[in-house]
Amino acid sequence: QALNPDSSVIANFRTGFRGKRPFASFAGSEFSEAELAFQAATDPFSRLDTFIAVAPEGAEIEEATLTILDPTFIGLPRNLQIRFGKLLAPFGQLNSIHPPEQPFVDSPLVHRLWFGHVHGNHEHNHRKRNHEDEEEHHEDEEEHHEDDVHINGATIPLEGLFTGTGLSLNWLVPTGRHVTWLTIAPLNVDNATFQTKSGRSVWLTRIRHFRELSPTRTLNLGLNYAFGRNNLNKDTRLLGVDLTYRWRPIREGLYRSLVWQTEAYWGQRETGNGTVKPKGWFTMVEYQLSRTLFLGARYDFAQSPDKSFSGRGFSLAITLFPSEFSRYRLQWSRLKIGGQTVHEVWLQTTFSIGVHRPHPL
Repeated sequence: QALNPDSSVIANFRTGFRGKRPFASFAGSEFSEAELAFQAATDPFSRLDTFIAVAPEGAEIEEATLTILDPTFIGLPRNLQIRFGKLLAPFGQLNSIHPPEQPFVDSPLVHRLWFGHVHGNHEHNHRKRNHEDEEEHHEDEEEHHEDDVHINGATIPLEGLFTGTGLSLNWLVPTGRHVTWLTIAPLNVDNATFQTKSGRSVWLTRIRHFRELSPTRTLNLGLNYAFGRNNLNKDTRLLGVDLTYRWRPIREGLYRSLVWQTEAYWGQRETGNGTVKPKGWFTMVEYQLSRTLFLGARYDFAQSPDKSFSGRGFSLAITLFPSEFSRYRLQWSRLKIGGQTVHEVWLQTTFSIGVHRPHPL
């Protein structure tokens, strides 16, 4: 048993209504994904973490990293952490959490537009696979999908995760009482913002500062920068700021807590005919009502990477945790994007089995 890795499965199910009014049309039920995790220490100095997302469209490695926890055996400082493989990009705080474990059914709009993949959307793949029959069933498809969110012929994905393949160096800066990390990561990236087909990696830098304000309150501040090539083989730069405030009273820590998180991004995209400067941000708060019940709200705004359209949204979610292995969430969202206004009502159920290490805070 000591040689077997910690393994777990997180299954994520969604049922939704979408349209110009709440409950306007049934968006269908879907098995979003099952996240398989295998985690274990490879030796006294390193650890291997692998996360595989199995969805109806197929399986995809979300993250697979070898982390060198103690690099002193190769003569490097002890407070330097090295990671290899497919990584969650060190850009913002929310991006360090896989989608099934995030506090809302969908990702913030800026993540969906900047880091999401349209070809990962089930409806988009379905239309692509049936391209030869599209003309024959054009009227039926338009009637069935008339309330979906389509911009410039593409479906806006529900999730967006900034990932890449490469190397990450994480250094614990000796700043005394408070904790500061400096992360530098060259990654091969392929999303709506960056593409490394030209052979140039995307370079990311993140400075994260953690401060304990009191025994019940903490503050996490992050500064992020990314530089790489876009799909036009031109330079793109991203600047990001994230702020996370947490409150948990000592006496009522099991029954009361609050997390407020805000992230803002600014882009600079070269096109050959000038520079486009998109921006996006979101702010969300989650308050614990009881030991098992949480209430969340989120407001977000984003422009597309090429600034061809913009959108804003507001979401309310109530989440029930009967135990640490199950979760039920009801969410209502109002999204105004590209001249369209769409209401969405989602019921999400998430179950897990096995030992699953928590994501970094």
